[in-house]
Amino acid sequence: MDINNILERLKDNCKEEENTKVVLKADKKVNNQSGFSKDEEDKLYQEMMGFSVVKNEPIFNKSPSKIKSHTQSTQLITQNNSEIMNAIKDLKKLVVKIDKKIVLTNHSDEVNQIHIDETPQSLEIVKLLVAQTDASPNTIYQLQTKDGIKEITIESYYELSKFISMLDSYQYSMMVDSKLTFKNSKFNNYKNKLQIISNNILANSFKFLKRNSVLKDIILLGENIKKEFSLAYSSIENLEIIFIEIAESFKLPEYQESLYLAKLLNSKGFTLNTITIINEMLGEYLIDASLNLSPNISKYIQDHLDKIEITSRTRKAYFKLNQSTKEFFETNFNQDEITKPTTFFTFKTSKNNLIFKEFYKIYNSNKRNKREYFHIYTRLINDVRSIRNDLAHGNNEKLYNNIVLEIDEILKEFEFLCVEKKFLVR
Repeated sequence: MDINNILERLKDNCKEEENTKVVLKADKKVNNQSGFSKDEEDKLYQEMMGFSVVKNEPIFNKSPSKIKSHTQSTQLITQNNSEIMNAIKDLKKLVVKIDKKIVLTNHSDEVNQIHIDETPQSLEIVKLLVAQTDASPNTIYQLQTKDGIKEITIESYYELSKFISMLDSYQYSMMVDSKLTFKNSKFNNYKNKLQIISNNILANSFKFLKRNSVLKDIILLGENIKKEFSLAYSSIENLEIIFIEIAESFKLPEYQESLYLAKLLNSKGFTLNTITIINEMLGEYLIDASLNLSPNISKYIQDHLDKIEITSRTRKAYFKLNQSTKEFFETNFNQDEITKPTTFFTFKTSKNNLIFKEFYKIYNSNKRNKREYFHIYTRLINDVRSIRNDLAHGNNEKLYNNIVLEIDEILKEFEFLCVEKKFLVR
């Protein structure tokens, strides 16, 4: 609607009629109330896009028998200006209402032709889609996939979105909601296997994952689901990479396996789990390095490890050896003055002295930085013990952010000393 054009037409009509003093023809039917002819009203109605508010436009009292002067007409227009503005506002409100009133229902053709991209939508967006379309569970939607158009019910798409949401959440948290259920049996099976993996990882029970086929099973199941539900491909792929890497880490020496797992859990924010793994990792490297000191020492240590494996108190016995090994290294090769050196094995054996002599040869060798590396390692043992005690016993002597930074640095130093430099190798 162009109000200015209407006003200008009114002004021009008033001026023309006043100057010419021409009386309107009798055969031109004029609406006495509005002052416009029928043709003018129809044309004006069309210009106003047919909105009902047009009928309530302000009335310009222009009588065909008595024409007002230009001044009087202008005064009248000014008086009705507020009414014109109100009419414009009413028209604007009506347009907004009409826009809002355009609603799709599950009975319309439009709702069944919605195309959802190959990239899966978030669960909240799918919920919004269901709410806004008022769709029934069996409403058919068309998915635009890489294989072309695929039809799916809104209920199935919602469950698929819920499954993908679980996968994406697990990638960052390594946890799954135990109460979460799916109607699709494959989704439920995958979720149950995720929970088994999660429970064992968070309990630092990696030997179960080594001996069980759950990692292999979940990878095979994921491949099956990817073929059937292409929307879940990327999310499953991201988890498969983690599971394959975990399985591959089990083929490495134990200390390198622990290094990978410590990095993994540290990246997910499981600080206590990480420092616990690092604490054991430090002893694992010393035991692994001791196996390479000499054939005689290697056989003795391996026999002891084999005996531990067949006992009913494996975990406790291995922890005891791990702990005594770290104390042996820390007290014998500390940069500070040694007050009371301890032995490699807690029980009496002639091999304790042999192990010390072999390590001391490496420590006292002419190779560059060997002594410095020994001292750094003893410092790592002390630092890790301090952090673990602080976290495990809730002492809170250190700020959490500072602890995270320390752990990052410890992992880097361990990898440099033990994986890159292999400082205990002659």
